[in-house]
Amino acid sequence: MGVVIFTNKPEVYRVGDFIESADMLYPPTGEGITYIVYGLTMTEKDAIWWSERVPYRLVICPSRKPKLTKKGERSLILDWDEKKASWDMACKSIIQWVDRSRVAKAIKGAPIPLLLAWLKPNNRDIHLWRLLADTSYTLPQRFQEAVMAYGVTPRRGRIQYPKKRKSVGETQHGCRESDIYVDLIVRLNEGVANEVRETNIDALPKGVKKGKQHTMEWI
Repeated sequence: MGVVIFTNKPEVYRVGDFIESADMLYPPTGEGITYIVYGLTMTEKDAIWWSERVPYRLVICPSRKPKLTKKGERSLILDWDEKKASWDMACKSIIQWVDRSRVAKAIKGAPIPLLLAWLKPNNRDIHLWRLLADTSYTLPQRFQEAVMAYGVTPRRGRIQYPKKRKSVGETQHGCRESDIYVDLIVRLNEGVANEVRETNIDALPKGVKKGKQHTMEWI
């Protein structure tokens, strides 16, 4: 029999062998493994049911603090920090603090996507971003933290705050969202335009013919 933990600070449980996922992608049946699940709404009854089947511990990270009525139930634990966590100081420390060992302590356990969002408009070092690309999704989080703590040269001056991402509209087939020349390419290249006509004719730029056009190719 294991334990089910409801928490808003999953970094505390990233100890030993652990698996993080969304909506219970992996059955929490491994011996000695901590399963951290995000975005899952679980009733108290279901939590008790899982506690009888989990061999070690199942950590649930809901968006809201759950209410546990059976406080005496040892298999259920509520580990909730009432104070809203703010990582603003940790994000700013990467950019400005001279003491990089202090930076490493400040950003430990911080959400990596949030740190990257702050770092992106304030650092253009291509070598740094290549190091981050090499460590992302392949190595544990502490390696990315180390790159940001010791690979960034601190600077003075005003910090550029990350901007909210604009809503993404429908993109052309085979093109990136950031490609600002999609319409121009479609207008000038009939071959590309024909591909768009076959996949999503409504995505053609205004003024481009809907019918498939003849193209000339070298033999």
